[in-house]
Amino acid sequence: MLLVFSLLKNIKIIIMIKSSFKGRSIRKAITISGLSLLLCGCANLVHTQKDTQSNIDVTELGLYWVVKDGVLDWSVFSDDEVQHSFTAQFTINPEGKIEALKLSENQAGFNPSESQIAEFSKQEFNATTANYEKQAVTVSMFIGQD
Repeated sequence: MLLVFSLLKNIKIIIMIKSSFKGRSIRKAITISGLSLLLCGCANLVHTQKDTQSNIDVTELGLYWVVKDGVLDWSVFSDDEVQHSFTAQFTINPEGKIEALKLSENQAGFNPSESQIAEFSKQEFNATTANYEKQAVTVSMFIGQD
């Protein structure tokens, strides 16, 4: 929408420039109007940024972010006596940090502590080359432990 408005604005500028160059060179008018169109278009591109957040499945995570240390470590939630299965949902913000971790128990007795959640949330991600704008994503996944 912003780009369309800019183009309409630039067309108006071109018409104004053409009318001011009545007896003068059309080449100069076209050059000036082309430059103004280019500058306004580039200015709009600079201000356009994706502020949207995508909800993705774990299979799509690698398209946006990769774990800094290689593998997402869920061991902080494991217990030597009982193996838990749960569903996790969290957001990776534009800085590659975990936010808003939510864990849903799939078994009775799974109740992670705040310190476990804080420890897990220290893990960081690097944006992939395809995610050069560092778009935030919300990831949902099932963690099943044997």
